[in-house]
Amino acid sequence: MVVTMTGQEPQFVVDVVVPDQGHGFHVSNMKLDELFFEARNAYVQHLGVEDLWHRDVTPQLKELLIRFESEAMPGQPLHSTVQVTSRSRRTFVMEQAISVVEDGGDRLVATCRSVHVSVSRSQGGAVEVDPVLWAAVERVEGRAIGIEVRA
Repeated sequence: MVVTMTGQEPQFVVDVVVPDQGHGFHVSNMKLDELFFEARNAYVQHLGVEDLWHRDVTPQLKELLIRFESEAMPGQPLHSTVQVTSRSRRTFVMEQAISVVEDGGDRLVATCRSVHVSVSRSQGGAVEVDPVLWAAVERVEGRAIGIEVRA
């Protein structure tokens, strides 16, 4: 299991196996990006916030950075983790990792850092993170995540 910069193990883990497509190549970077996307969406769904995407304030992807560290081959068991690591009044940061499950520990394949901004449909811009959403995030994370003041 990959531990993020918070020093805590992620509480949300998706086990994945990419099927062999018969070409003998490693799992493509585009496929890893797709796995990150699917895990982020699974995390948000796991929060259990009713009608999240029909509310006035919704989280929107603002920034995404993926680092590819090593290869994974089709058929290898993978762990895909998601963790919310920090927040400001209007944004929060998700850190993700995909690792190959190997004897003796996991091997890091790729990491993803994404920034999500809370956007109000009625106001047309960034607003404070919905308290209902944030309470659900802290419940899943098992800890309080304080607001960081940004300069």
